[in-house]
Amino acid sequence: MNLRRTAAHLRTQDADVLIVCAGWKGNYNLEDALYAGALVEALSESHTPACDSSLAMKTLYAAVKEDLKGFLAQAPMPSACRTTESKEISTFVWSSTATKS
Repeated sequence: MNLRRTAAHLRTQDADVLIVCAGWKGNYNLEDALYAGALVEALSESHTPACDSSLAMKTLYAAVKEDLKGFLAQAPMPSACRTTESKEISTFVWSSTATKS
């Protein structure tokens, strides 16, 4: 998914946003959590987080966004981001919500 386009589209909607993530083989996945955090950050001017998971994912993303590849290289789960030059995370996996401000 394209983070900028997704966020731009969601900002134009007069609606709450629910981010639902799939995980990897039934487990929590860092790559997906980082995408959720990036999306929460991208929506921060138009939406207000409505739960702790939104804050947690946004905080995780903010802490590692300057070295996503380095951070994900430590993860035991397979990562599509390790094989791409893109700075955008391509999938999302954790639950996070935001409400329209």
